[in-house]
Amino acid sequence: MLTVFNDCEVTPGDVTTIKEEEEEEEEDQTDTNRFSIFNGEEDKENEEEDEDENIFPMSVPRPEPMDTESLTFEDLLKSDDRNDAIFFLLTLDELMTFVIAQYRVLVRNVSSNSRRGISDTAMMENLLDSSIAFNFALQSVQQLEMELQAQHSHLDTPCRLLATLALPELTVEVDSIVKRYSSKSCDRSDIIAFLGDCVQCRFHNPSDSWNREGSIVNEFVDLYEIDTVGKLELEQLFQQILLATSLELPNKAEKGLEKLRKIGEQRAGKPHPSHSWLAHQS
Repeated sequence: MLTVFNDCEVTPGDVTTIKEEEEEEEEDQTDTNRFSIFNGEEDKENEEEDEDENIFPMSVPRPEPMDTESLTFEDLLKSDDRNDAIFFLLTLDELMTFVIAQYRVLVRNVSSNSRRGISDTAMMENLLDSSIAFNFALQSVQQLEMELQAQHSHLDTPCRLLATLALPELTVEVDSIVKRYSSKSCDRSDIIAFLGDCVQCRFHNPSDSWNREGSIVNEFVDLYEIDTVGKLELEQLFQQILLATSLELPNKAEKGLEKLRKIGEQRAGKPHPSHSWLAHQS
């Protein structure tokens, strides 16, 4: 049989060959379509990898060093004493909280063992833990105290530390008195030491040899050659400090102090509760 396409002769063998070639092309296209889904997933994965590399690069450039100068020993000595005192007390509070928690565990376990009839020797482990916590806190406080005094030599007593925190307005007032009524200059650290020692006078008995209540103002006046008017103002300020300290200390109501507290509240126009000096420190 002879087939003619556009004046070309095609034999049956040629037709068979053409059909076989078409079938092979269809099979190739079928195979291609069969695995095309995987090719699409590979492309998608490659795109995701490119996005991941953009978001999380494998190599990160080294940051440029910041232009900052390291603190020197002189800078540390010039740091603010009030901020350092606050940090000291906050750290002290954290340490004491840690110690209290250990001893609370000890008390709770001892009470529990007593109710269950367990021997007291079972508390030895908790007792050792509490002792270790206490010794650690004690050593830490000693280290903090030495560091604080190395930076601020005038903060060598608890009352001077308290004056730094609770009496900043009085510090400014004493500085103003010295500038107005003395020819000598007075450092802020000396004023804080004076105020702290004034506070400490209230903690001594009148007969105590360490009590400087009768001489502390005169010593400060003589040291900085303050005139009579300035001395009078310092005396009044000193009496106010003694009264404020007396109102600050009680843990329960006392008849004489309650009367003074009411007088102070009437003059100030606001309440003056005990233990208020550190309650509102910023």
